[in-house]
Amino acid sequence: MKRYILVLILILIPLYSFGDDLESTVSDAFELYSVNNFAEAAPMFEEAYYMAKKNTPKDISSRFRTSLYAALSYRGMQDYQQASAWFAVSLALAEKAKDLYDIPTLLSYIAESERMAGNARKAEEYYAKALLYSDLTDRDKAVLYYGLAESRRINENYTGSKESCDNALHYAGNLKLYKILSSCDIIYGEYYRVNKDYAKAMYYFTRAHDTSRARKYSDILVPALNGMGLTSEALHRSDAAREYFEQAFFAAVENGAVDNTDIIYKKIISYMPENGSFKYQGDKAFELAGLEYLDDDTSLLLYSLSALYYRTGQRYKELYPAAEAGYNLALTLSEQNQAAEFLYDMSLSLLKSEEYEECAARSEEAISRLKSSDKKNLLKDAYIVQSDCLYNLGYYKQAYESLENAITHAKLSEHEELDKRLEEIKEKLNLIEDAE
Repeated sequence: MKRYILVLILILIPLYSFGDDLESTVSDAFELYSVNNFAEAAPMFEEAYYMAKKNTPKDISSRFRTSLYAALSYRGMQDYQQASAWFAVSLALAEKAKDLYDIPTLLSYIAESERMAGNARKAEEYYAKALLYSDLTDRDKAVLYYGLAESRRINENYTGSKESCDNALHYAGNLKLYKILSSCDIIYGEYYRVNKDYAKAMYYFTRAHDTSRARKYSDILVPALNGMGLTSEALHRSDAAREYFEQAFFAAVENGAVDNTDIIYKKIISYMPENGSFKYQGDKAFELAGLEYLDDDTSLLLYSLSALYYRTGQRYKELYPAAEAGYNLALTLSEQNQAAEFLYDMSLSLLKSEEYEECAARSEEAISRLKSSDKKNLLKDAYIVQSDCLYNLGYYKQAYESLENAITHAKLSEHEELDKRLEEIKEKLNLIEDAE
């Protein structure tokens, strides 16, 4: 593949024969671009493009460079829809210039931008067009075939994706393109997982995991762990699945790849046991929740996960601060369902800390919120907590009433144990009445 584009990218301030205003705009734009201030550079390159189009319409070079750098600026901002549109402008100009510019590279830029924007079918078309050119190097072919493989994977064409990776690795040869090798391991893993060859799927996901850890490929580590979790899930190994999903969740947060954390979070929740030792996970989630660069929604997921780990692991001392921080954030985000659960966690922590007065108040508030939330599965437990707190405060009649409410929300299998507790409270009430 010709290298004109790559040379152009390295030349930050090419010479222009523009008017003073245009030259000043271009110069300022390149200065911003050179320090990665893409947000301010992009509109300036756009302005320069339209100025060149108006003042020197036959000067393809001027318009090409300004449109190219507008595209590169949007690419730097990860605004891939805009990047694709401006790369397309550059491509249209390049096609008029008779081999002056590197068409395959522009096609690959458009393909990459479309893929990153979620338009995988369009990306496939552009990768295929780029691969039609005859002057591609083995490295170029390896990169293009991998992009095609990734686009096909997104489109759930796992067989086509695997075939494209086969081609990518053929051309990669001895080029030591480890990123492509590891990325194709993810694609192979997906292919074999979908086709229920779980042994091979786990082999490729594990190899991608090991390589990404060694070479610090965070963008490969998360899908590798997620693939290991999904494969374990298919094998009905719930504990292993949860552990892999946990690792994927934490790795995603630590590396800023939080787009799919809500999906991984739901996987963790679905495989949480009723008890276990989860202090490390609780501490880890609570620590990560405070990272400044995280968005509030991700922080809320982490506080929720931390509280759940502490509750499951019976770490009641650590439970309260995690639940309190989560509760405050949930109120800020108007997440009433999550706020209700955090209130329950706080009341449970207070009960175990023998802070019965505050526990009674928090449990009352928790019950009120839980009734109007989708967390009604916690109502039985919240009434039990309230009953225990009231009992320890000497309010036996109210404790009895709370436990009766708990029974109405309990499973039939739980009634016997709760009935025994009701009898104990009733005996206490009878003793008091007799004494009076």
